[in-house]
Amino acid sequence: MPRMYELDDYESCLAIRGAFCLGSFHLTSKRYNRLLDYIQTFSEDKNHFNHTYIQRGYCVTTTCAHIDGDSPAHVFQECVHNLTKTNYGIDAELMELEYCRTEETVTGTPVDIPDIIFASLVGLIVLGNLVGTAYDLFRNKDNKPNRYLMTWSARVNWGRLTANYEKEDPRLCALDPVNGMKAMTLIAVIIAHSSISHYMTFVHNPAFLETVHQHPLSAILANGTAVVQTFIILSSFLVAYNVMLSLEADPDKKMGIAFWCKAILHRVIRITPLSMFVVGLTATWWRHMSDGPLWSTLVEAESARCRTKWWTHALYVNNLVMPDERCLIQTWFLAVDMQAYVITSALLIMLIRRPYTAIKVLSGLFIVSVLANFAIAYHWDLSILFLGKPDRKSVFINKISLASTVKENNVRKPACLHNDLKCM
Repeated sequence: MPRMYELDDYESCLAIRGAFCLGSFHLTSKRYNRLLDYIQTFSEDKNHFNHTYIQRGYCVTTTCAHIDGDSPAHVFQECVHNLTKTNYGIDAELMELEYCRTEETVTGTPVDIPDIIFASLVGLIVLGNLVGTAYDLFRNKDNKPNRYLMTWSARVNWGRLTANYEKEDPRLCALDPVNGMKAMTLIAVIIAHSSISHYMTFVHNPAFLETVHQHPLSAILANGTAVVQTFIILSSFLVAYNVMLSLEADPDKKMGIAFWCKAILHRVIRITPLSMFVVGLTATWWRHMSDGPLWSTLVEAESARCRTKWWTHALYVNNLVMPDERCLIQTWFLAVDMQAYVITSALLIMLIRRPYTAIKVLSGLFIVSVLANFAIAYHWDLSILFLGKPDRKSVFINKISLASTVKENNVRKPACLHNDLKCM
């Protein structure tokens, strides 16, 4: 079979003032071709890549020197078709030309105003940490510290990060196993998302990934999006648990809109700064960090998308607004979790003092949400679970099952309601 990926040396090509072209092709034949028929049958297996879709990155000046043409793009197209036809008897039709560039056309991405704004904000944060840490280290311990400066102290914040609740509320120590589960699950999520990068680039040996994909441990990671349900479950449980602790400490405490808004604001302040820092870095300086044959198609393209929809991340609606524009696709969970938190916390506050009513309402909503998921999946012919496949590059682009069953909030509602119901 033709190799799925072929990539010439990008830097060497530009060094000799050559033209480098990158594009994707589809294998076809005007008449019956036994090899093409085998490739199509082989590609239909869910554990295999789509081998009828090939990608090429050629130094047109050297690899395609035998082809005459009026432009590098035309030479590149004819070259790939000619080589595929000569070696395999199959036609290669150009699907998408990513670019054709030379050393003269590679000018780099200029630094613009958003880059400067983000760098300035980072500089202010670093300066604040330096000032706060210096103040904490050299202040007079006998005097009352300035709480605003102490907020920026690296030593103080590290202490808060590693602190336990043994000297405060012993009931919070009961959450240590829960926090441990969250940490271990998060590590697994990071590993699973890191592996995706191998499927998004040019792979030297796709057969290895196809074989590994069928291993039971690999299957757990590849199809582990359902594990994210545990985050929703734990999040809902912690909301209910903390509200009940608050009521136990002050039975007459008012549970109204003011309390709900304060809880939402606390969560937003806790999550948003770090989340938006990552989005800001992706939208600005990430694109300046390197270069290569795939840099513009993967990194710069995602950076451009983040510049367009950064505000959806700030409002936690990035899974609903322009869902096909993928800016840090792994952050869909933050949006879903925040939306679920807003809804379930409101229900919890309204029903916390009415346990019998709460059981009826939450049970009814749980059943309705389960039936709604079934109806949506049936109507759109969706898979209830997002099943990972080796050909993930196409899976994460224009895949309605991913957008509807993984990123949408309705799939997570049963888990949220189930936990609120258990706490009643």
